[in-house]
Amino acid sequence: MNTPITPRKLARPVPLTKIQRAYGRSLADFGELLPAEQKLLDCSATGEEAKIGSSVPTDAPDPNKIVRASFLRFLLLGGDEQAPVHEQGVQLIGAWVRGKLDLSNCAVPHGITLFNCKFDKLINLVDARIVGSLVLSGSHLLERLYADRLQCNSSVFLRAGFRSSREVRLTGAQISGNLDCRGGQFEAKEARALSADSAVVKGSVFLSELFKATGEVRLVNAQIDGGLECSGGQFEPKAGYALTADGIAVRGFVYLNNGFKATGEVRLLYAQIDGGLECSGGQFKPKEGDALSADGIVVKGVVHLGQGFKATGAVRLSGAQISGNLSCSGGKFEPEEGDALIADGIAVKGFVHLNEGFKATGTVRLLSAQVDGGLDCSGGWFDPKEGHALNADNAVVKGDVSLRDEFKATGTVWLFSAQLGSDLDCRGGQFALPIHPAVVLHTAIIQRVFHLGSVGAPARIDATSAQIGVLADELNAWAKGSTLDGLVYKSLGGAAPIDAATRIEWLKTQSDEYLGEDEAKQNFRPQPWKQLQKVLREMGHGADAREVGVAYEDQLRKADRIGQITDARQAKNIFPVVRRQCSRGLHWLFGFLAGYGYRPIRLFMSLVGVWLFCALVYWWLALPTYSAIGPTDPLVFQNAAYAACTEENKGNSMLCKSLPAEYTTFSPLAYSLDILLPLVDLGQEKHWGPLIPTPERHFCVELLSFSPAHWVRLLNWFEILYGWIASLLFVAIVSGISRRSETEK
Repeated sequence: MNTPITPRKLARPVPLTKIQRAYGRSLADFGELLPAEQKLLDCSATGEEAKIGSSVPTDAPDPNKIVRASFLRFLLLGGDEQAPVHEQGVQLIGAWVRGKLDLSNCAVPHGITLFNCKFDKLINLVDARIVGSLVLSGSHLLERLYADRLQCNSSVFLRAGFRSSREVRLTGAQISGNLDCRGGQFEAKEARALSADSAVVKGSVFLSELFKATGEVRLVNAQIDGGLECSGGQFEPKAGYALTADGIAVRGFVYLNNGFKATGEVRLLYAQIDGGLECSGGQFKPKEGDALSADGIVVKGVVHLGQGFKATGAVRLSGAQISGNLSCSGGKFEPEEGDALIADGIAVKGFVHLNEGFKATGTVRLLSAQVDGGLDCSGGWFDPKEGHALNADNAVVKGDVSLRDEFKATGTVWLFSAQLGSDLDCRGGQFALPIHPAVVLHTAIIQRVFHLGSVGAPARIDATSAQIGVLADELNAWAKGSTLDGLVYKSLGGAAPIDAATRIEWLKTQSDEYLGEDEAKQNFRPQPWKQLQKVLREMGHGADAREVGVAYEDQLRKADRIGQITDARQAKNIFPVVRRQCSRGLHWLFGFLAGYGYRPIRLFMSLVGVWLFCALVYWWLALPTYSAIGPTDPLVFQNAAYAACTEENKGNSMLCKSLPAEYTTFSPLAYSLDILLPLVDLGQEKHWGPLIPTPERHFCVELLSFSPAHWVRLLNWFEILYGWIASLLFVAIVSGISRRSETEK
């Protein structure tokens, strides 16, 4: 028996319109609309603003102000046939948006305007694309805003009372307009308040005008075609960094000024700024660490850290490249410890200004800096707690370096091996360092003038092996203990004293050790004396140069450098000691007689004096009272006329008229000169001499006899010895002058 076949009931076909849309993309999916949603639906169709409230909803939301996030998403994505959205897009004001607003990977065809709204859940715009602006101005976010890799073809507004309690993320976002956060409050509970690493902003970024962030603001590797405006912004993280913009590229200016405040470190490491960096009026007060880190930054304009700028941590600009000026005039760099300004290896095409009220309570470092303009520290106050005040070792400054006009340093100004293309001007500077050197110019090069004078107190200057074009100084500017060894200068200029007495006093401002006046007497430095002598001679002040030469020889004796015994074994041997004392004695005699060869006229005058004095004594002793001088030729003694002459003149042979006419007449002046000059024969010494009585029996008795004739003999001996000594000294002086002339050539 065949079983009857029952026809199968076919399913009712589903209309095509019911299967084209995913859930949440159809108005029917939301059932009965809330009052605020209905108003939003109506306004979106006409392009009007849906004003639900006049301000941000309170914590206890009014049911009439609630808009479901899913319904808002439905309209933002364009609605459907029953809920068309006008070209003006969705504009919602004063609503409470409940739930998670997820637009990740979505293309929003219109701009988004959600003004004065409150969001209790996450807003997700990761990889979203918005045709228009994103406006969240005045809105409050209780949860995060994620907009990584957001593409917005206009501006993003998080301003005018915008508030977020959690992190706002715009990492990798591409914004064709501005990122405007003016007046926004980013009160993050976590470490980061705003993250926009690698973001690309075609316009400007505004974090200004009462902007406030209680977490870190990150703009690492961001690209901004306009400027970065943070004037008046408050960056107050609970810990860590305040603003991190390492590697940022900004084509305009970066403003961290006029009320800007950061209580954490601001980082601009290796940033590229085509405009300028303006921080005047900014307050950088980190809880710990550095205040501003901008190592390797490249700024094609100017960098202002001036009037009103204050940093309580170190400011770092090591390796920075600045095409304009670095101006810190009036800036306050007051770290609690350590360095105040670190600009090692900085390259500045313009000028560096640390003047007019500038103050640093830590070391200012410019090691190996390159400054094409000048370094102006006039009126600056460098007050380190310890260490150097200004450290510019190996710096190259093509313009002037000015430490004048009430410049004040309580630490050493260190210019070791610095190269200055123009002047170093310290006139009016105050260097309050009684123990350590105030200015160190060790191996420095100053192409033009070193001005030093009119200082508040004398300063110890270490100019070891420095090279200076012109030294224009005042004696009272150099304190005792200054170092001049190796200092080379071409001339003395300005109001610098040139007279030998003052310059010798200047040389004596060196330490007792370098003057050879200490107990060891091992470190005497002759170079400063020789350099001064050379410069005075080249300037045409020969007399002063000679006076310096005399003072140098005197100092050599004070330093115990004459006949010095270098071997300890020789010091125990009597002969080297005697030789040394003889050398010192002869050196003193050389100085006394001829001023060490620098005063040959003194030797000549001494010869004249000895000549005239001895001639007077000879004349006196040849008178009848003494008759101590007589003819020495035997032919005269055998001449009867001579005997008669002596009787006639009571033994006075000088006035005898009966002597042979061919016999040389006695002349006291010629006689004295004939004895005094060793290689000159005037005929007097051969024919006249002392009339010595018969010698006594014993040598000692003869030696101690002092008759008039004995006095004549003693004078003869003295004149002969003195003549030879003077002649040898003249030869030494002439040869020394010749050698100096050859050296000068």
